Amino acid sequence: MYIIAVYDIADPKRLVKMLNFCRKFLFHCQKSVFEGELSPEQYKRFTEGIKQIIKKKEDSVVIFQLRNEKVMHRRSWGLDEGRPVNMVY
Repeated sequence: MYIIAVYDIADPKRLVKMLNFCRKFLFHCQKSVFEGELSPEQYKRFTEGIKQIIKKKEDSVVIFQLRNEKVMHRRSWGLDEGRPVNMVY
């Protein structure tokens, strides 16, 4: 499945932890936005890891889940790092 993950983390230490965690699974396309293809097992590990990092009363994480990248129309303006070449899972 193709996902877009967006987060808003209140604490700077948790913010760095979330950034590094998301980079293990997805392409970093903007400051708090990641996207990429995950298998069901990877998705499960990803969401479980998020639950371990965030504080529900202070932070927010939104995951948009698509069947695949082809059903999404992506447009961007300004700085765009482009598409990932290699990702580590």
